[in-house]
Amino acid sequence: MSGDKDNKIEKLQKRVKKLEAALRIVTSHSEKTESQIRRQFEIVAETMPVPMIISNEAGKILFANLNAQSTFGYASEAFTEVDLSSLNKTPESEKQFMEMLLDRGKIEGFRIDLKTSDASVFPAVLYSQWITFDGQRAILTIVHDLTEIMALEKQLRHSQKMEAIGTLASGIAHDFNNILAAIFGYTELIQRGLDPEKNRKEVSHLDKVQTAATRAKSMVMQMMAFCKQGEKERKAFHITSVVTEVVKMMTPLTPSGIIIRPDIRHEEMVVLGDSTHIHQVVTNLMTNALHALSGRGGRIDVSIKKADKLEKQQGEILLPKDPSVSYAELMVKDDGGGIEKQIIHAIFNPFFTTKVAGEGSGMGLAVTHGIIQSLNGALNVDTEPGKGAAFYCYVPLTTESGVHSGMTERSSENGGDGEQERILVVDDEPMILDICNELLGNMGYHVTFCEDAEKALAMFKTQPDAFDVFMTDNTIPEMSGTELCVEIRKIRQDIPIILIAGNLLIKESDLKGADVQAFIQKPFDLEEMQTTIRGVLETRPRR
Repeated sequence: MSGDKDNKIEKLQKRVKKLEAALRIVTSHSEKTESQIRRQFEIVAETMPVPMIISNEAGKILFANLNAQSTFGYASEAFTEVDLSSLNKTPESEKQFMEMLLDRGKIEGFRIDLKTSDASVFPAVLYSQWITFDGQRAILTIVHDLTEIMALEKQLRHSQKMEAIGTLASGIAHDFNNILAAIFGYTELIQRGLDPEKNRKEVSHLDKVQTAATRAKSMVMQMMAFCKQGEKERKAFHITSVVTEVVKMMTPLTPSGIIIRPDIRHEEMVVLGDSTHIHQVVTNLMTNALHALSGRGGRIDVSIKKADKLEKQQGEILLPKDPSVSYAELMVKDDGGGIEKQIIHAIFNPFFTTKVAGEGSGMGLAVTHGIIQSLNGALNVDTEPGKGAAFYCYVPLTTESGVHSGMTERSSENGGDGEQERILVVDDEPMILDICNELLGNMGYHVTFCEDAEKALAMFKTQPDAFDVFMTDNTIPEMSGTELCVEIRKIRQDIPIILIAGNLLIKESDLKGADVQAFIQKPFDLEEMQTTIRGVLETRPRR
């Protein structure tokens, strides 16, 4: 994203240099006859891609090319009646401009804010020089509008800020998931030792701990989805089916008084990405709309259609990387209170929220922004206070084959208890090792644990047949979990391997490269761990 913006900025800078060259060509003829100068100006005026204005020392405009007329909103006749000072936002800037021009004879790159005929203001840079025009001393000024380049710079800074926050969030998620895994694990161990009838109060308290931990887990998952490192393997899928599924899921959960109105065109629209990410985008935007209508009622419009050409809309927009391709346009619109102008610039920032404490984490729109950006798409919000808000997501369409339906189903079957199978567990967090020892031990497995990769590798080399399953965290000292899996596989090719991750949604290519049979995301629960282990044991090759 930043590379594309840098290229656009560089192109604009090159265009400025060409305009400066044109200015030098024109002014070099200032001593020629008046008719020659007039012809030169007429040629330049027809071809100049930016506003060009000629004024006298008193500030009266003598000439303005077509681009100037269009930019400032004045017709040719009206422009000659306009005083130069009326185009400047402040008298101070006009005074400074004239002082510098009188002192230096010419000005290059004078930063100023200018006004149009309707009093709207835009940032600009002026390139000016004294010339002779119609037999009198005059000022030739070329105006370069900075609106586009400043918008690109703003997006570049925003992108860099989001990348930095993503890196920070990734690190926080790893440590926080270790803590949550401990909370889930120890809570479950206590619950398994209590009699629900005799310890109702204690069981109730532990259920609330689980509820709070589950909410924290959801928040961390949002943080990981926000991180670019959390991108999954991309596949081609029908985006319409995913949007339809989310609408069906959200409709029965919607409070009375709020109506969801879907407008889903079932034309073939295939996008390249992770269908669960699109599922999350639609869910986040609809949840955001529900919060906007909370306590007041209203309607939520959800639509998905093909957009062959993107037109710049009003509001806070992030431009697509390639505006020439076709897009799937997802819109989620509510008729709530809208968004105030003073905060609209911050709505995609992580943890920014207008909700009261305890009602939201402020990650929904930030995650949506990160996902759409990672898909080379565009995101726009059109809103006014009191008139609701409409969010538009543009996802580029693809012609790739091998399309799958969208959402993936997870098996809910549980295997039996372990039959003294031996498991080697590697994790640098002592609490995680302790929980694994307790949980796996209660399942009937014999557990050996290790806190670093080198010790685990050395142990496995000395007795490779002493274990039935190898489990490792992906973030451990000395080498990554996937690298450790590759080394383990070199020693013994048939051992089932389970990779555990605390901060990354591992790509399928990473799992295949390490020849990993299964993957568990922290914080895990007893059922998930049991199902995963039984799954790899039952499918292991016979020796």
